[in-house]
Amino acid sequence: MKTPLKTAARVLVTLIIVAAAIIAARYLWLHYMEKPWTRDGRVRATILNVAPDVSGLVTAIAIKDNQPVRVGDLLFTIDTERYKLALAQARLAIETAQANIKTAQDGVKTAQDAVKTAQDNVKTAQDNLDYQQHELDRHRRLRETNANTQEDLDRAQNAVTVATNALASAQNAVTAAQNGVTAAQNAVTAAENARRQALAALATAELNVARAEVRSPVNGIVTNLQLEVGDYAAAGKPMLAIVNTDTLYVAGYFEETKMRYIRVGAPATVELMGYKQPLRGRVESIAPAITDRDNVQNADLVANVNPTFSWVRLPQRIPVRITLDKIPEDLQLTAGMTATIIIEEPKSKNTSSN
Repeated sequence: MKTPLKTAARVLVTLIIVAAAIIAARYLWLHYMEKPWTRDGRVRATILNVAPDVSGLVTAIAIKDNQPVRVGDLLFTIDTERYKLALAQARLAIETAQANIKTAQDGVKTAQDAVKTAQDNVKTAQDNLDYQQHELDRHRRLRETNANTQEDLDRAQNAVTVATNALASAQNAVTAAQNGVTAAQNAVTAAENARRQALAALATAELNVARAEVRSPVNGIVTNLQLEVGDYAAAGKPMLAIVNTDTLYVAGYFEETKMRYIRVGAPATVELMGYKQPLRGRVESIAPAITDRDNVQNADLVANVNPTFSWVRLPQRIPVRITLDKIPEDLQLTAGMTATIIIEEPKSKNTSSN
């Protein structure tokens, strides 16, 4: 026969179990529906597609698949014979241009000497013209007194005409000599321009030879290496990929109902699938936008709103970037790993002020 005490005890135990179940259900509801955590996390990193700056056959490969590399490490080498020929041609062009500059400068000096000689000839011709003009004037005065003959006067007039023509020829020679100086100076300018072009060609050829050795621009790990000796590498075409290990981070995709608990700089715990030791990090940034699948832009640039509406509305997921504080040396992070992310809630103002 049941006593009232046993009945009361059973009722009390039942109430306690029900209360515990309600509290547990409430905790689980808050934990799964509102707390800032997600199992939809991925390890991510920047993947660099390495492309050569010059074209040619691959002659040597210095790395293997999944090999760690540092900045400046040699990855592969492209045939340099064609670029070395261009280098030799550029050096020869510089020597030729330098010799042309010397020749043109000598031509300027010769032309300047010719100008000086022509100017001296003009002075001589001018002096002769002055003398012949003086003689013509003298013969004219003598002719007025019949002290000389008409023949003497005509000879004096002819001498003035010859001297005048000689002066004009000397002046034309000066102009021609000055034009020769200008032409010689233009030849110097052209030779100097050719030398500058040859220097630029030399710098380009040297750069091409240097760029034939393709080196790693980042610290990382070579992945999915398919490159073989003998492959033709085209400038600008990616030949291999490197995972930049300096950019490893975790991307968490949080439901929009939990975003009010997430702040930039908040501490975060990252639990990788298959690893017991959690990682620590911080919220680096929050994505400012995601795709609106119910409003797709069309060709008319007007709103294209989906006319259907689902009564069950799933919360959107917002990308949140988590920067890891420290990665253990024995942990091999691979981009694409699955992670669970737990973000600590920001403290309230009252709590922080105490």
